[in-house]
Amino acid sequence: MSNVILINDNSVEFKNNEGKIYVSSREVAHTFEKRHADVLEKIKTALLHVDKEFSERNFPLAEYVDEQGKKRPEYLLTKDGFIFAVMGFTGAKAAKWKIDFINAFNQMEQALKNNQPAFKVPTTMVEALELALEQAKHIEALNTKIENDKHKVEFYDAVADSKDAITIGDAAKVLNMGVGRNRLFQILRNNKILQSNNVPYQEYIDRGYFRVIEQQWTKPDGENCLSIKTLVYQNGLDFIRNTIRRLPLLQVGDEL
Repeated sequence: MSNVILINDNSVEFKNNEGKIYVSSREVAHTFEKRHADVLEKIKTALLHVDKEFSERNFPLAEYVDEQGKKRPEYLLTKDGFIFAVMGFTGAKAAKWKIDFINAFNQMEQALKNNQPAFKVPTTMVEALELALEQAKHIEALNTKIENDKHKVEFYDAVADSKDAITIGDAAKVLNMGVGRNRLFQILRNNKILQSNNVPYQEYIDRGYFRVIEQQWTKPDGENCLSIKTLVYQNGLDFIRNTIRRLPLLQVGDEL
């Protein structure tokens, strides 16, 4: 989990590591408008007066890569570590920022307990509109996925019955787009996907959309006959669906 929370108009990132929430000493320095080197020195000095267990638990030392590509040290502060480190920061602004940081820690820890991402309550109309837009996009994407999954389940059931692929007639039923078997054949012919005998052009067979099988049968007079049947794979079903969606409504038409 990695979450960014706005503190004093600064985007401050809190990180979760093995169930514990940390904030970087760099983030603290930036928000309190202090040099990171000074914050590091203050923490080092403060740690001289605490036991090793408290230090390791609340101030693990880490590294980051600066703009020149060099590795630099930083401390990761827990909530207790943060409170301990910034005790000496004074002023009205500092007091407010301390409270904001502690509230952010509490928010993150509660989210972790609930196994949920931290949520930042909108404070402006712009933030509220952005949140509403994100939620609308999420709902739309979820509904699209549900609809697509529905077709996939239906297709899987049909294919499971056929053991391999399904007929054009079954494909029309699974698609459920207001196009029956005969109309679907016509659409595929008109779009140069099927030939006049309803056999796919080789290009679409090579793409793995269709397969063609031969069926032999005997007339009552004993004559042997051969018929060809076009079957649709799952990729082919998706291809047909997208083909129909791209067509103008008048070209889709009604069942013949």
